[in-house]
Amino acid sequence: MTLNGKSPVKFVKYLLILAVCCILLGAGSIYGLYRYIEPQLPDVATLKDVRLQIPMQVYSADGELIAQYGEKRRIPVTLDQIPPEMINAFIATEDSRFYEHHGIDPVGIFRAASVALFSGHASQGASTITQHVARPFFLRPDRTLGRERKAAFRGGGREVGR
Repeated sequence: MTLNGKSPVKFVKYLLILAVCCILLGAGSIYGLYRYIEPQLPDVATLKDVRLQIPMQVYSADGELIAQYGEKRRIPVTLDQIPPEMINAFIATEDSRFYEHHGIDPVGIFRAASVALFSGHASQGASTITQHVARPFFLRPDRTLGRERKAAFRGGGREVGR
């Protein structure tokens, strides 16, 4: 049996070679983009020197807290001070595949791209918890494709907390 004068084996072999070439071209493009963007990214070590905005606190003469002023009222805690149930609930809600990827979730990206392609608009996100953490520390607040690429590379390049 032939297909346009060629055997099916040659046709399948041609398709496999084409698929491998496309995969290599895609991987090379992603690697090249990473090498271009990576020098522009700040170092992850800056996460250890974070200065959170805390409210101004007013104390009485005897040291008792009278009032707090400010928009953001945070109390920094370490990871071991957060109950495991809270961590698991957060992971289940925000990034159910958290333990299955290294900062970038290809399955999530494919799912979000498929939904956007078939629905005509981006209704789902594909960012991981790591990318959400990286964004405010390393990037400007604008939402551009360039910023998303940088967040992806910083999130996937160095996984925080694992």
